[in-house]
Amino acid sequence: MFLWIFSCISSHHILTLADGGSAEQKQKNAQELVQIIENTESVRHYYFVAETAGKLKVPNTDLEEKLSFMLLSRSNRPEIRAKAAWALGEIGRTEGRVYKTLLSSLSSESNPMVLQSILEAIAKVYLSRSHNTQEDLTLVRRLDELHSRTGYQSPFFTYLHRSVESMEVLSILLLEAIEQKKHIENPDEYYRIVLNFLWFCTEHQIPLVNRFSENKETLSQVFSKILQDAKKQDPSVIFLSLWFLVLLSEDPNMADLTGTSIINMDDEDGTYSTLKTIFLSNLLTNTTVRDYFRNIGFQHIEDERLLTFLANHHDRRDIIQYLYGIAGK
Repeated sequence: MFLWIFSCISSHHILTLADGGSAEQKQKNAQELVQIIENTESVRHYYFVAETAGKLKVPNTDLEEKLSFMLLSRSNRPEIRAKAAWALGEIGRTEGRVYKTLLSSLSSESNPMVLQSILEAIAKVYLSRSHNTQEDLTLVRRLDELHSRTGYQSPFFTYLHRSVESMEVLSILLLEAIEQKKHIENPDEYYRIVLNFLWFCTEHQIPLVNRFSENKETLSQVFSKILQDAKKQDPSVIFLSLWFLVLLSEDPNMADLTGTSIINMDDEDGTYSTLKTIFLSNLLTNTTVRDYFRNIGFQHIEDERLLTFLANHHDRRDIIQYLYGIAGK
């Protein structure tokens, strides 16, 4: 009976430490929370210490270390780990050093409730600051590893992933996937990476084109890699890539990129001959693209790619008419 009363009083006392007042008093309260963690094995006390630390929101390395231990220790119950993650996220609003612990916890955690708390905490800490491409890439990789390891997916997971995606990050991941032959060895993962890349490019087409000089080289590299190995790609990947190139050609600055990518498509066995013809026909409805092809034909008559294309499609009168702007029935 005495122990039960002591436990209740202690829990109440822990919660009162959230009312810190001055900065100096908050630091004293934070240190008292550290002492409580060191001198108790009560799950109840752990929970209320994490709750109070999150409300206190004061950066304190000793307290952060204790909360990190509570989060990373597999012996703690899920609700304790989740509350510790939440507290670190609240502290991390003003002190970003807790981010490393939160990121590390994604490698071992598998409980959905805890993962949700970790991701929310990461968002509070990470998205409140600016980061470079390498830092964004590290977070996206860790999120992808989490998904591959546990299959975890949630609206917030998608939100966080999309928040740190960029042209640079997604193109690096896609080029790596092609280099690692994931389109052959792990087609499901590869398809997801391709869809993420194309979704991003489609949703951000205006800023993409506005920065065309710096993005053009990246886009050219990505699509040349995809279409270079067309026969080993999933047909839907080729279809979506060609569709996006036609969409991209609406901007005059991208005409040569789209035209060259399709002309250079590696399709020796003719698997995609009809598909290629259809998309190129659509592409040539664009005046700028037609001008681009005319320039190739007139100024670089030795260009075998264009001559080969025309030779292979000499019976497609609509394409020839589009290309040279000839009116006809």
